[in-house]
Amino acid sequence: PEMNSLVALGAGAAWAYSTVATFAPDLLPAGSVHVYYEAAAVIVTLILLLVGVAVLSGTRRLLHDAEWVSHTHAVLERIAQIYSRTKDAESAQRGHVLTGEADYLGQYYAVRPELAQLGDALVASLRDNPDQLGRARELRRLVRERLAHAEAVLHIYGSDGLEAARTEI
Repeated sequence: PEMNSLVALGAGAAWAYSTVATFAPDLLPAGSVHVYYEAAAVIVTLILLLVGVAVLSGTRRLLHDAEWVSHTHAVLERIAQIYSRTKDAESAQRGHVLTGEADYLGQYYAVRPELAQLGDALVASLRDNPDQLGRARELRRLVRERLAHAEAVLHIYGSDGLEAARTEI
């Protein structure tokens, strides 16, 4: 039998014996009539307290883990936004180079500040994890490089035309 069964059996036996000793003491041998209500109550109370402490500890651990899961999802969402907005910037830059449409250029310049904010927010959210912080800074640097390259292509397009810009893309 497991420990819980043994404790329950002991506390239950003490309670049952005490009940017989209280209400039918003639059934017990002379000199052996003692009550153990307090002992049974103390055992049950201690067990309930231990279970309560274990539940509280588990709940705290669960809440802590849930915070980390939520944090991880937020970080992954920021990374997905950075990826998506980087693609949007590159698509807008290429659309302008290929068609000459100014709307694309407006879209390209509208995305750039948002990418900077997303990169800074990602770095800020990972300050508590040095390994991930380094990766976030590297991602921010790579996005800046891609945007600088896109900007260079736009300058080439403006000064040397479509063919020169296409070879640079």
